[in-house]
Amino acid sequence: MKQKIFISLLAAVFCASAGTLKAQDCASGYCPDSITVHHVANDVSPVTVTITYPVVETTLGSGGTDNYCWLTQNLGATAQPSSPTDGSVEPRGWFWQFNRKQGYAYDGSRTPSTTWIASISENMDWQTGNDPCTLLLGANWRLPTKTEWDNALAEGGWNGYNNSFNSVLKMHLMGDLKYTDGAFQLSESSGFYWSSTQYATDNARAWYYNIASSLATMNHNYKSYAIAVRCVYAL
Repeated sequence: MKQKIFISLLAAVFCASAGTLKAQDCASGYCPDSITVHHVANDVSPVTVTITYPVVETTLGSGGTDNYCWLTQNLGATAQPSSPTDGSVEPRGWFWQFNRKQGYAYDGSRTPSTTWIASISENMDWQTGNDPCTLLLGANWRLPTKTEWDNALAEGGWNGYNNSFNSVLKMHLMGDLKYTDGAFQLSESSGFYWSSTQYATDNARAWYYNIASSLATMNHNYKSYAIAVRCVYAL
């Protein structure tokens, strides 16, 4: 047991200080304390920035049976939120439309300012080749499935933004980009986190985790909304 703890701590220190290393580069079976990624503006990252993402090892999402590595801030966020209603830009992160690899940043205006995709209807879940977690963090990082969000919701006992924020995942309210035109809305009143699972009976909708002041639930809405992404790595 002592040897396992020592190896885990050694891997965490190594990864946290390595600059560009990702979790899969570390000792097999352990989560690093953090991973540092240099994002370059392209057809996935909306801006160029180097971000150190804190990582936590937890059974949340697995039904209590397996360990996962989770980012504890949104993909593209440069800081963790200071409160569940933190409306500042730094913890907001970037926004993605369902099964689209292009991320969007919002800081008074949307980046990139390309033509908005106002309607997405296709009979598929989020595909690996478009998964921003895989594309930006490396192999085995991915979006959570609906089942994993369902499990995390049940295991965490979340019923609103306070206990979602106080969990190890540090969830908060960051708003989204509206499906019709990409306009930013609902900051500090609602939080949305995509799953990789589409809604079964409507090809234009997909599942996401939704939090508000007294709400924590799975919900579904149009795939052309751009909302936040939280990445997971199954050990």
